[in-house]
Amino acid sequence: MAIPPVVQRSRQKQLSEDEIRIFVRKRIGSTETRFRELNERFLKNVEDAAWRLVTLPTDDRYWEKAYPSENFMDAIYRYLKWRCEESADDEPACWGFAGLSAHWTNDETSFGAWSPLIRSDPRSVRWLIEAAFFILEQSGHDSSGELADTLIELVQAAPNLVADLRTLTSDTDRRLANASRAALGVLGGRSLGEFRESYHEQD
Repeated sequence: MAIPPVVQRSRQKQLSEDEIRIFVRKRIGSTETRFRELNERFLKNVEDAAWRLVTLPTDDRYWEKAYPSENFMDAIYRYLKWRCEESADDEPACWGFAGLSAHWTNDETSFGAWSPLIRSDPRSVRWLIEAAFFILEQSGHDSSGELADTLIELVQAAPNLVADLRTLTSDTDRRLANASRAALGVLGGRSLGEFRESYHEQD
C-alpha cells in the first residue's frame, strides 16, 4: 500500500481545502467558453475529488491500486477513473472523470463514463455530445466513431433511449434538443461535425 508521492507532498504541506480547489481550478483553466456550463459542472466534481483524495485515510483500499503519480492532476484523474469503474452509480466521480477526460486530455475513450449518467437520465446526453464537440474544437478530432460506439452500447442496454432522444429533440432547452438530434444523427451514421453549426446556433 503506497500513497502517490504527489499526494504525500500535498499532505505534508497541510494544504487547506481552499488551496486545493484553487490549484485545481487554475490547472484546468478558464471556463469562459461556450462550454462553460459543462466545464463548471465537472470542475466542481474534480475539486471535490481532489480534496477527498488528499484527505483519504492511510488505510483506504484505494491506495492498494493507486498509481505512483508525480503529477497532481494525473493523480486526481486516476482516482476518479477508479471510483467510476468501481461504481457506475457514483455520479460525481463519473461526472468528474468524463469531464476531466474531455477537457484535460481530449480523451474520447472515456465517453463510456457518461453511460450511467444517461441511463439514469436521458437528458444527460447533452453533456456527452458537448464533450464530443469540446474535443472536436480543442483537438480537431471528430470522434464520431467512438461516440457512435458509446451510443450503440447505450441503446442495447436501454432500448427506449432512441424514443427518449426523439422526444427530447422537441425540448425547450435548445442545447438539449440539438444534442439529441446530433446523437440520433451519429447513431444513424452521420458525422458529429455535421451538427456543429446548428448546435451552437444560439450562441
